[in-house]
Amino acid sequence: MIKLKLLTIDGTEKTISKPNGTARDMLNYLKFVQKVNAAVESGNPIDEADQVEEVVELLVGIFSDPTFTLDNALDLLPTGSDFWKVSNEVFIQIMGGEDREKKQPTEISQ
Repeated sequence: MIKLKLLTIDGTEKTISKPNGTARDMLNYLKFVQKVNAAVESGNPIDEADQVEEVVELLVGIFSDPTFTLDNALDLLPTGSDFWKVSNEVFIQIMGGEDREKKQPTEISQ
């Protein structure tokens, strides 16, 4: 399950989800990462505002939820480091990483 936690204007939490990611989701994310890395390597990094805009577009595309549009995503996504945290959690799930809510602590035996 791919999940994204949002904070509504009135301060309540809203979660949107979809059963699983698609190859298109993964491909779009990988192309974004390649673009950012190439820009950094060339000495002309993409400015943060453009990165935020592209990440928001990626998230909207991943969820394809009619209630989660580009316009309202800008109002519902958190700011600062929380923005990068929630978006990275979605991208980890798209790339096949574990859903942190399902991950159980590992018992260490001695």
